[in-house]
Amino acid sequence: MEAVTTYYATLGVTQNAELPVIRAAYKALALSHHPDKTVNLSAEDRAAHSALFRKIQEAFDVLGNPSLKIVYDRELQRHGGRVDVTSSTFHRPPTPSTFPRRRKTIRITSPAEKRVLKTKIEQDLAYLREQRAKRDIEDSEMDISGLKFMLQTWAEMAAEYDDDALSNGNLRAHCAVQMQVYQAKIAKREREHEDWLQGMSRPKAPGNLGVKPTRPPPSRSTTSTPSRLRTATPTSRPMTRATPMSPAVAAQPAPFTRAEAKARKEAAKQSQLDAKAAAVRAGKETHRAKLEEQAHQDATRKARARAKAGAPPLGKWGASGQANANLTSRHTSSEGSSAAKPSYTKPCSTCGQSHASLAEIRKCVKDHADQVKDESFFYTI
Repeated sequence: MEAVTTYYATLGVTQNAELPVIRAAYKALALSHHPDKTVNLSAEDRAAHSALFRKIQEAFDVLGNPSLKIVYDRELQRHGGRVDVTSSTFHRPPTPSTFPRRRKTIRITSPAEKRVLKTKIEQDLAYLREQRAKRDIEDSEMDISGLKFMLQTWAEMAAEYDDDALSNGNLRAHCAVQMQVYQAKIAKREREHEDWLQGMSRPKAPGNLGVKPTRPPPSRSTTSTPSRLRTATPTSRPMTRATPMSPAVAAQPAPFTRAEAKARKEAAKQSQLDAKAAAVRAGKETHRAKLEEQAHQDATRKARARAKAGAPPLGKWGASGQANANLTSRHTSSEGSSAAKPSYTKPCSTCGQSHASLAEIRKCVKDHADQVKDESFFYTI
């Protein structure tokens, strides 16, 4: 019986190699013996490389899993570092039989192993969702011709795997799924384009002062049969049977003409100007009333101050004393006496006598000031 090589010898690493080293060795061998890399070889060479790649994949499936690697190392340790095919859990015996012996199932019962596998599956799903979101963003920036090109590309890639559906069934299924995705995107983009065309073809009735009212959609008759409706064709727009106008639509007024709309706009503008002018006039009247009220308050305050100081009201005495003379003559004629009564009953603070007018009081004060000035001059000399 031929000696079976260990998984370490298959990958070309030592038994104490770390996981990154094992992964790097697997990638290097896979790049050389993968079926996609041996397309240009003959059928016999491709079969040899395919058998070797299956061994490499089997070795990495065991050594790439830390839990299975521990079990495999213990098995090698029990048999002195060699493979015992009769009692091995991982290796198959090299029998010439067409139907090889069924491998023993490796059950993962540890909760930690289950959590690791679940986490790996969740990471794979998250990566797929992220890639799908990026692809959707890129497709949203394409036009409809770009989406059709992507659909054609996926269809051509799916046709390449039709000949070998058994070995490449998963790739063919992935291409089919992408074809369905792009077909749905193209149909959605065409619907959006049709809706935009229908929106542009609807008549737009101008409303009052540039406001465009939205009319309710015409009510469809519930008694009409679908057989009387024309079906839409790819080369023509859909046509439906004419339905009677609803009372709500019929009660709306006819759209205004351009001259009527312009006249209404001018009238609204003139009304705004009139309202603004009225507001300005009202503001001026309010300001004038405030000024008059302030002047009245000032006059009242001055009158109170003069009355408190004992001065006559404004306009009674002037600087020339003409008003005082007129008042004195009226007193003289009424009493029949040549002496007029003085208006001030309070004595002067300078000479102690009562004067007949304010001018005499000022003159007395001035004379007294001049006299005091002259006396002080002679006293100084």
